[in-house]
Amino acid sequence: MSDVKRYNPQKFRGDASETYCAAFYKHTNIRADGNAYACCRGEKPITKVNGDLSSLLHSNEYQDLRKKTERGIKLSGCAKCYLEEKHGKFSMRQQFNKDFSTDKQVNLEWLELYANNICNLTCIMCWGEFSSAIWAKNNPGRPPKEGTQALKTIPHIPDTVKRIRFMGGEPFMTSTHRKILQTMKDTDLRNLYVEYTTNGQFMLIPDDHALLSRCRKVTIDVSVDAFGGLNSIVREGADWEKIDMFIDDVIKNTKYTIGVYTTLHNKGWKNFDKLAKWVESKKRMYSDVRKTDNIRGLYWCVSPVTYPEHLCISRLSDTDKTQLMEWIKRYDHMITGGQQHYIKNILNSGK
Repeated sequence: MSDVKRYNPQKFRGDASETYCAAFYKHTNIRADGNAYACCRGEKPITKVNGDLSSLLHSNEYQDLRKKTERGIKLSGCAKCYLEEKHGKFSMRQQFNKDFSTDKQVNLEWLELYANNICNLTCIMCWGEFSSAIWAKNNPGRPPKEGTQALKTIPHIPDTVKRIRFMGGEPFMTSTHRKILQTMKDTDLRNLYVEYTTNGQFMLIPDDHALLSRCRKVTIDVSVDAFGGLNSIVREGADWEKIDMFIDDVIKNTKYTIGVYTTLHNKGWKNFDKLAKWVESKKRMYSDVRKTDNIRGLYWCVSPVTYPEHLCISRLSDTDKTQLMEWIKRYDHMITGGQQHYIKNILNSGK
């Protein structure tokens, strides 16, 4: 990003409150290529995973990141968070600092895992690193298995880890997530918060429930970018009825927390009002089934796409921007964190 400055770490001291991130002390993101990244937004690997996750955050590379951000040095890989903060949104960096201690003790507590890139969808905002289906689509005539990436070995999870998020690919398409949980001690499972990011195309099976029922908390994010047939276009290959069934099943037959995660872009915004009404119906179902008056029990996160840039909502026509903003204002009370101000700034800024 052009607005992210580079500094000489030996000479510069900035405002550490604008750069400090607890992720460098408590978190890592491991991908199918065997590399560790700062978080799910990281574009460049920090270091290679050698199998010992307990020592990962103590590597020279992580120490260097901590030293820079403690000096107030802005990192190019953190541009998305800086952008959000610039436009008034509570960023992922700020959320990390809220969720974890800022005492600067280095201890791996939250692990994000892209154990493989096996996926059945070809979403327009995604690419082959995270979807074997996209790789196959972009490489016709070549064996699909060439585009499949997966961790060579299942990592040992240190007992300091209290939170794991399984990402993809599509985590419920394979048994890898279960195999990883099965390596953990029962006492560690009872203290574990497990999260999934899923496309909602694969129903949970008894083996999933047998493990997840032993965990302290389970949260499932279902990725839905538009309503009905339009979602099947922008998330090519998605079956709307399966998404509907998946969410209903989790609401009615489990105690897991569940929510809808929408990436807002200029190809999927046109029936945002219908999507909002559908989410509202799921919120009411959640409230009725779970016997709670809290209609926010089923959450809805809406995040504008800023990359790839050609999908940014800032590229909409003025007429379309006006319509979208009307819907955002109307349904902002349903969106987690209330994103009206941030979305308006993105519409007007172009970034």
